[in-house]
Amino acid sequence: MTTTHNSDTLLDQLQTMDADSFESFVGELWERQGWTTTVSQLSNDAGIDVVATKNDPFDQKHLIQAKRYGPTTTVGGA
Repeated sequence: MTTTHNSDTLLDQLQTMDADSFESFVGELWERQGWTTTVSQLSNDAGIDVVATKNDPFDQKHLIQAKRYGPTTTVGGA
């Protein structure tokens, strides 16, 4: 039961974050996995929210769209 309660609490926290906080959270998750990230602050960013780069074992770049959905929200195309 503790796992379910903790999962519900985390889900509630994620769904109540504003868009900027959620995008920063996604960037931080990637950083904790060894990536260097930049969170886009541009309103005209073509839907790219986070740019993640890494040079080991080779040069890599990922363009990330941070999307979330909930009981009263849907995820649409950018």
